[in-house]
Amino acid sequence: MKQIKMTLSNRIYIPTLFPKFGNFETAIIIGDIRKKLQITQEELSSCGIETKDDESGVKCVSWKNSKTIEVNFTDLELKFLTELFTEKNDKKELMLDFDTLNFYSQLMFDKELV
Repeated sequence: MKQIKMTLSNRIYIPTLFPKFGNFETAIIIGDIRKKLQITQEELSSCGIETKDDESGVKCVSWKNSKTIEVNFTDLELKFLTELFTEKNDKKELMLDFDTLNFYSQLMFDKELV
């Protein structure tokens, strides 16, 4: 078990990396992670989260106030996330924003970026 600080950005972005196909065990692990990252109705209003179309008509999620939560991941969830982020890193497919890199640092090296 490991506790990691998660931003709204992480909680929105990370599920987009999950595979669409897999086995039963992976589906359970992904489902459990999704529950932990789920954004609540209270957060929708308190953080001012909304979906808008950008200039090119693509749907984008935006928020006025950020919120960080601490999430406890099980060993199986950590193994899944570590493998997922290692694969994305090796393929150079990680978003290079601060929140993603900070999550990666916590996951892989047990420390936050400053």
